[in-house]
Amino acid sequence: MVADPFVTGCRLPGNVSSPAQFWDIMMNKRTAPHSTVPSSRFKIDAHLHPNNESPGSFNVPGGYFQDSNLHEFDPGLFNISPVEAMWMDPQQRKLLRSSL
Repeated sequence: MVADPFVTGCRLPGNVSSPAQFWDIMMNKRTAPHSTVPSSRFKIDAHLHPNNESPGSFNVPGGYFQDSNLHEFDPGLFNISPVEAMWMDPQQRKLLRSSL
């Protein structure tokens, strides 16, 4: 007997926050909206170059970014110290937040 998972969670670009929303995008062959690199991440203009072979450069000004703030995380909710949370990979924080 195979049991179905009882909880699924996701946080994807384009404000997709449920499997149903993700499925809708996939079935309708749509893409999530893309944007320029948020200035809070890094200054894209310093790295933008038409030749993507140039070391340390990009030839596209944007991508698919999640809208939520990477720093909105309550470490106490997961019994994690603030110092440990500061050094966690942002993807780990996202995974914990999507499990709620």
